[in-house]
Formats: sequence, structure tokens, C-alpha cells
Amino acid sequence: MSEQSITDEETERWGSRFRPDTLGGLFKALFVASIVSFFLSVMGLMVYLLWLPEANPTVTLADPPVAAAAGSWIGIPVSLFCYGSWSAWQLRGLPRDPDQLTSKNPVKMLAYMIAVFVANKDDLDAYDRRLRTTTWAFVGVVIWGVFTAAMLFGEPRAA
Repeated sequence: MSEQSITDEETERWGSRFRPDTLGGLFKALFVASIVSFFLSVMGLMVYLLWLPEANPTVTLADPPVAAAAGSWIGIPVSLFCYGSWSAWQLRGLPRDPDQLTSKNPVKMLAYMIAVFVANKDDLDAYDRRLRTTTWAFVGVVIWGVFTAAMLFGEPRAA
């Protein structure tokens, strides 16, 4: 039996993949993988439901297609939240213009974020582009949460 040692080149390669500035790409990949796996698991769930025996038509969360769909459903907002948190952390290191809003008033900050949100992307500096991306990520989490709550607790209207 021979022992393998990790060379400096291998440790550099692994260290360079998981630097704090590359985590955003990891969270983006997790988001895309969650969306793709959600659609694939829903298709698998449909096939699974078609092949269920008539004698026992129950489906539990422990069934693999259901577990895969639930895991990817949860993976979407988790990846968005992690990306938004990482993006907000990256905001701290970006320089701001001296004439930008620095007020701690929540109403003024919200108005500024809305202005950045609707502004032309070409007119924004690096800080405002990152703020816009961060806002999109957290808005996506809120929309996904509202959609999930509506699906779980919403009541269909009787015709």
C-alpha cells in the first residue's frame, strides 16, 4: 500500500476554487442545478404516479421522486438566499461615490434601492450593480416564499 501525498499544486487548485470571491458562482450553479433537478424530478414523479399499483396509491415524502422534488424545491430559495448574502457581503468592499445616499433612514434606503432597481443597467457603477443583484436575489426569495405559502395554504375557489 502506498501513501499519496497532496502536492502544492493540488492544494492551490482546491484553495483557488473556494475563495470567498468565487462563492457567487457556486451559488449560481446550485440555483441552476436546483431548477433543473426540480423539473426533472417532477417529470419523474409523474411517471412514478402513473406506475403506482392500484391497491396502494399512497405517496409519502420518503418516496425518491417526492424527496427529490422537495429537496430541489427547497434548494431554489436556499441558493438565492446564500447568493444574496454573499452579494451583500461583497458590497462592503466596493467603493461608493461620495454623493451617494448614506442615510440610515429605512425609507430613504428603500427609495434608493427602488431607484437602483429600475435604473438603466448601463448607468450604474459597480456598487449599484451589485446592490441591484443583491436586491434581485432577496426579492426572488420573497416571491418564492409567497408562492410556496400560496401553494400550501391557499384555498382554491369553488366555481
